[in-house]
Amino acid sequence: MKNGKLTAINKKDLLWLYLPDFEKDGAMDEIKVIKSKDPNDPPFWTQSEDCGGFRVKSECVYRADEMELIAFTPVECTKEKSLHCDKLVAYARFSKKS
Repeated sequence: MKNGKLTAINKKDLLWLYLPDFEKDGAMDEIKVIKSKDPNDPPFWTQSEDCGGFRVKSECVYRADEMELIAFTPVECTKEKSLHCDKLVAYARFSKKS
């Protein structure tokens, strides 16, 4: 954050997010937009419609080898069975180009 504004922290473009959406009671879903702190500012981040999702559209500007899909399961979910989240997997797709 710089001067109270969110700033990019990674040169790789974030194309898609799929994780617990706390606006939907923590249900797994695509996060299509991250709003700016100031409602008068444009969104901080918006999902790529062509390069997002579990299946990337042919209109995506990146080839498959130019993107990376990261999968994450919290370690607590793999260690503590009583949490019932051992099958929870969050995903993020990034462009490898900077």
